[in-house]
Amino acid sequence: MIPIPGLVAKHNSQFNWLMLISLIIVICALALRKYSQKDRLWVTFISILTFGYIPSYIYYLYIMGMIRLGSGICGNSGLVTIGKITCVGCIIILLYEIIKYMQHKRSL
Repeated sequence: MIPIPGLVAKHNSQFNWLMLISLIIVICALALRKYSQKDRLWVTFISILTFGYIPSYIYYLYIMGMIRLGSGICGNSGLVTIGKITCVGCIIILLYEIIKYMQHKRSL
């Protein structure tokens, strides 16, 4: 099959945007933890490593050609799927940090 012109570039730009959004979300989560409980900053780092390990492993397998992600030539590419997994993981971390921040702020 011949790929649609510009589809690969579109998927690459989607992946880049998803990773940028994930990075911004992680920075926000770290900032919330720093302001609420600076001595327990390691909890956020472990969460980031946990939620970041699976997408990076999937990315490695995808690049090596061991797995195939996506639903064909017009579906989401593997990179977009990996970006979505990373973004959802970062959103979960941020939600957890928001809850902990609100609990800490309420206890003051």
